[in-house]
Amino acid sequence: MQDGLDGPQVRSLLNAVRGGEVPAGDEGPQLFTLRPPPAGRISVEAHDFRRPDRLGKEALRAIQTIQQRLAQELGQRLTGCLGSLVEFPAQSMEQTTWADYSDKLPRLTSFVLFRSKGFDTPFFFNLPPKVFYAMLDRLLGGGDQSDLVIPKREPTSIEKQIRAMLIKHMGEALTAAWSVLPTPGFQDESKVESDPKMAPGLAPNEVVVEVTFAFRMSGREGEVSLAIPIRALEPHLDGLVEVLSGGSGRLPDASQKRRLDQRLRTISVEGTAVLGSTSITLGELQSMAVGDVLDLDQEQPSFTVGGGAAWPMHVGNRGDRRIVRLGSST
Repeated sequence: MQDGLDGPQVRSLLNAVRGGEVPAGDEGPQLFTLRPPPAGRISVEAHDFRRPDRLGKEALRAIQTIQQRLAQELGQRLTGCLGSLVEFPAQSMEQTTWADYSDKLPRLTSFVLFRSKGFDTPFFFNLPPKVFYAMLDRLLGGGDQSDLVIPKREPTSIEKQIRAMLIKHMGEALTAAWSVLPTPGFQDESKVESDPKMAPGLAPNEVVVEVTFAFRMSGREGEVSLAIPIRALEPHLDGLVEVLSGGSGRLPDASQKRRLDQRLRTISVEGTAVLGSTSITLGELQSMAVGDVLDLDQEQPSFTVGGGAAWPMHVGNRGDRRIVRLGSST
């Protein structure tokens, strides 16, 4: 059985379409399915197979919040390191494929892999020469208006040592920004690739979240970028959305929950046994004296904690002490 039409069959089909014997398909696209959908419930959406969107709006908002924290952490840590105001405002965030992201990177750059035991795959950080040599020039005493020379070569051993110090601050910023999740800190790999094509990457069609940050420092400008594989994010998305949708904070891990539970069990609370109640006037209160008797309303005695839950109780004696026996909570 042949899988396609041969030449005579194709010509016959074209002639039939031109002669009107076969509809040309002017009614629009047709939907082919094993089970016909209910009438009126057909929804067709465009899908880009090269750049699929795999994250929902809530997840993207949560990740965007993390990137804003990362921008602040990068700015604060590198400002203290360089002795000059450094800003890394987040510019854009999009879902793209690894092939599209890596193809945009320059052939000579500082491509850093940050790994954490809490994520299956590393995060990829691109520190381009324009940004690196601007920070290097500042560390070595260059002025704000000095001409910036960007050599087209591999960094020297001294430059690599300075780069390692800057990368260490970037890893600390990543750790602080993602501290809302109970994941270990980020550590950069010992080898930083100058050519992104040589770095151990991902499959060409694997989807990543590409985040671009602007770089501003004393008149110097540039861009850095971060690529986060969606495969690394997926196990944490529910927790990330939950903790960030309710406000900033840290999502406790199992050990923290146990410590919190133990701490709560040792906190003292005040309980009150209420035998009854009555109402008197202010004049009666002012005229009260020792030995006066108050007539209490006939109510079910109850035991309350902090004005919250109440338990009915039965009053009794044990030796010379009064005791109560609690019933079901109301």
